[in-house]
This record gives sequence, C-alpha cells and structure tokens, in this order.
Amino acid sequence: MFRMIGAILIISSTAAWGLSGVFRLRDHVRTLSSLQQSLELMQSEICENLTPLPELFEILAESAPSPASVFYKNLTVRIRDIGEKPFPQIWSDTVMETSQLVLDAQETLTLSKLGYSIGKYDKDAQKAAMTHTYNSFGRFREKAEMEMQRDSKVKAFTGIAAGLFTVIILA
Repeated sequence: MFRMIGAILIISSTAAWGLSGVFRLRDHVRTLSSLQQSLELMQSEICENLTPLPELFEILAESAPSPASVFYKNLTVRIRDIGEKPFPQIWSDTVMETSQLVLDAQETLTLSKLGYSIGKYDKDAQKAAMTHTYNSFGRFREKAEMEMQRDSKVKAFTGIAAGLFTVIILA
C-alpha cells in the first residue's frame, strides 16, 4: 500500500515538473505576444497623440494584455523617481525586476534598449526604435511558438517517464 502511494507521488511530482516546463514555454510565448501588442499601442500613442510618458504608461497599464500590463504598472510607479535616476535606467530596472515577464537574455536586452529611445528623440526616431523592437519581438515570438510546438510533448513525456523509471528502479 505504501509503495503504491509512494509510486503515485513520485510519478505525480515528476509529471508536474515536466508540465511546468510546458507552462513556462506557454508563458514565454504569451509574454512576447503581449509586449508586441503593447508596442503597437505605445507607438500610436506617442506618434499620433503625443501622449506624455507618465500618462502613456498608465494607459498601457490598463489596456495592455498581461503580463505586459504588469510591466507598465511597475513602470508607472517607478517613473516617479525620474529626478533621482535617468529614464533609461528606470526602464531597464523595471524590465529586469518584473518577474512576470518570461524573457531570455536577448529579449531582455532588446526591451531594455528601447528605454534609451523613448521620450528622448523626435517621434520619427522613437517610431523607428519601436518598430525595430516590435519586429524583433515578432521574430522572438515565432521562434518561441516553434519551440513550444516542438518541445511541449517532449517535456511532458520526459516528466512522466522520469517518474516511471524512478519507480521501476526503486521497486
């Protein structure tokens, strides 16, 4: 009886471990998609409406899909420190400290670089920077979607198989 319960617990825990990898892949795609959508809105607000940055980030915090909205909420709070720190530093710190953003190193760097252009140059230069970032995130998203399609089943199977092998070895 105890062996059966132990086997079920082992298989369940390793299956959960495998599924957590699947969920991480899904969250990665969702993060990239939400950031890409928010960049579209940001571009229209800056280039067409000339919205000031604090107001822009409040708009994005309310209307951007999650988890990008969390990033903009954090940015809205941190932008109050604009006198103590330069804006690019605030932007970069917020990118690094928003744990809901599931980004790899290259994606984090790309998003952090955008902070050096926002609010600093004329609207055409800002539009070019946002378009570049938008296109980069489109490529990142496509790559992440392919990785998710390719690796989801493998990660789930690996978790279950690891549990089964552990149970067989311990039996």
